[in-house]
Amino acid sequence: MYRKIVDSISLDLFEYFGDDYDIYTENIKQEFEPPCFYIKLLSPIKRRELGHREGRVYNFAIHYFGNEKNEELAEVGELLFDILSLIDIDDKKIWGSSMRYEVVDGVLIFYVNYDVKLERELEAVGKMEIIKQGGVNIGRNE
Repeated sequence: MYRKIVDSISLDLFEYFGDDYDIYTENIKQEFEPPCFYIKLLSPIKRRELGHREGRVYNFAIHYFGNEKNEELAEVGELLFDILSLIDIDDKKIWGSSMRYEVVDGVLIFYVNYDVKLERELEAVGKMEIIKQGGVNIGRNE
């Protein structure tokens, strides 16, 4: 799922900014050549939900390397609120949440979370055995 989200973020950035902006999804040893974006997964969270469901929250930091002028960085940050608020994964819309940005050392860092629900097959649970405790039957009577 992580890869699908990264691909969707990349596609949305490309569709808006065009091919004048490089988009990186892996660390590179050299300096990033502005203008460009770097998409980084931070700390995904797994949680159990009702029934056969579980969820994941994928936390991302999208770095934008531009001309380091505060006005340009703020403009891009404001655009990212709109561009990344809703992404497509397997023909489903996923809303971005907890969106915010900051500028650190002349680099815009935009944070967004994507909450994804997953269906999982669980192993069949066996029948409960009868346990006698103090003369009381606990469990299934058949």
